[in-house]
This record gives sequence, structure tokens and C-alpha cells, in this order.
Amino acid sequence: MKSLTARFGTLTLTVEEKLSFRRFTGLDPHAALALAVRNLPEIRAAEITARNNEAMPCFRIKVAGEGFGDDYTIDCAAQAVGPGKITNTRNDRLTGRRMFANRAVLGLVAGMDRMLLYAGDEMGGYVWARTGAALQEEDRAELSANLNWRLTALKPHLGADAFAALKTRCGLYRPEDLRAIADDKTPLPPLRDAFNAFMTEFDDKYDTYVARGFFQSGLDVGKFMLCAQFYRAHIDLRDSAALTVLECYTRTPIRRQAEAAFTP
Repeated sequence: MKSLTARFGTLTLTVEEKLSFRRFTGLDPHAALALAVRNLPEIRAAEITARNNEAMPCFRIKVAGEGFGDDYTIDCAAQAVGPGKITNTRNDRLTGRRMFANRAVLGLVAGMDRMLLYAGDEMGGYVWARTGAALQEEDRAELSANLNWRLTALKPHLGADAFAALKTRCGLYRPEDLRAIADDKTPLPPLRDAFNAFMTEFDDKYDTYVARGFFQSGLDVGKFMLCAQFYRAHIDLRDSAALTVLECYTRTPIRRQAEAAFTP
């Protein structure tokens, strides 16, 4: 094992795995870890491990800090930043965005084509939609049905035109519909019972979302419709428009940071 600085954690790759990482990503593993932790506070640990020894390997990136963490893959076979899990209890509206931006920067520098996402935990369905992620077509029908189910609870709280517009978006016929739902900041009353009615026995309930600070600015249409929704999505790292939306959400100049990483 070769140790890096305390800030960047440890690198647990064999010589062969290090060479493989450089070969398939064009990056020194130490430099990759530096990108993974960029602008994050109080890093406790960060590491890269090899997931397998196949001809087209997959590498796991893990970052852990005070009240936050990220865990995802660089999948060389799929040419994708694989789905992972971001945790953040700091409630600062910044650390989570920075972790996600770091995924994108590392993906761009490593030559990946896409970021793969899976919404299925707490705020994931809401957050990934706000990043501009594109819904996987095979999940469109099920998510649309679930959105329309939740929509029934909002009819008494929305005007006729607003309700009709939201119902149209729930069809998810246009790529921008999912993000438009997430960005709907129309305020709602607490709707605790209605929200809990759509949660399964495995989902967190309304009071838990409040306790964790997720609804600290109040409940709105976007959060009501998308919290705890399950779907797969992706962000095309080759699409300039998609990156513009992502940069806006994360408040990070992702492309500029990636370009700077190439500068000697």
C-alpha cells in the first residue's frame, strides 16, 4: 500500500492495477483522488480500489468526511461513472453538490461518456431530476404512473391551469419534463398524511424528512412529487447543454475544472 497525504487518504492498488488505471483513464491514481476530494471539507478518508481484474476494469472511488461521503465507480467497460451513493448530513446545500460535481469532473478527465444514476433513496428522485439527468426510457411508464398517482393528492391545492400543466408533465413525454416537475417551487401546506400515504414501509416518512432538514424551506410541488421516487437516469458528459444544466445546479465550473486538470 502506498500512502498519500492525510487529506487524500490511501491508495490500495497493486502495481498492475495502477498501470491499468492509467491505461484506461489516462490519469495517475493519485491525481484522480485529488479530483475526487476537491473543495470538500474535513476529509477523513479517500481511496481507489479495483473491483475486478478483467480486461476492461472497474474502479471504486470512496470519499468520507465529517457528515458526508460518496461511493461510486469508474466503469471502463461501460465508459461511465457508475451509480453510487452520496450521503450528506451537513445540510449546507453545498457539500452534496460539490461531491456530485467532482464525480463529473473526474468522469470527464478520465474519458467517461456518461454518469449513471439510480434514484431510490430519500431525496434522490428529486435531486437527480434537478441536475437535468435524462430518464432511462424503460422506466418512463412506471415513473409516470407513480407521478400521476401522487398528483391526485394535489388537486385541492393547485389552480386548474397549474394542475393541468403538471398533469401534462407527468406524462414525461419530453426530456425536460422531469426537471420541470422538480423545479416547481409552488408552495404546499405540510400535507403530512398525504405524503406518508405514498411512502412504502421501507421509505422514510414526512417527519423524518423534516428532522433531517430536507424540508427546511417548506414543502413544494417538486419535493412532494419526486421524493422517494425510484428510477434510473443518466447525464451525457458529451452533451454541452446537459453539462450547462449540471454546472448550474452544482454551482461548479465543471468543464473549466476538467480542462485545468489537463494543464501541466
